[in-house]
Amino acid sequence: MTFRTYPALAGFYAADPRRRSSREVDLGLVWRQQIGFPTYRAAWVADTGEVYLVQHGPWSGGGQVSVIANVADRLTLMRQLAGWREQVGRHESLNWLHAKLGTTGQTTAGLLAGEAA
Repeated sequence: MTFRTYPALAGFYAADPRRRSSREVDLGLVWRQQIGFPTYRAAWVADTGEVYLVQHGPWSGGGQVSVIANVADRLTLMRQLAGWREQVGRHESLNWLHAKLGTTGQTTAGLLAGEAA
């Protein structure tokens, strides 16, 4: 499955009006691959079911958004990500997040490479 990457949150919200008015579930502020690499904030958009990552700046490409999964409802999301609070911020926590969501992490690699929608 291919997910979209956006250069900034403004573009992400503009691409689908449901995102602007939807409730979001915060999924942690510091998801990381390795120390010294960019970190990400994760969230779930209720009205679209999208789980997205926002890359923190000032890294090259900071602020970019990548949709990494679709999860139909909050209960399913919480079941899939049970224990996320204990993982966020840890070394390779981003791998854990992708594994729980059944994604490959290719979208994160795209963020690091500066790809955009």
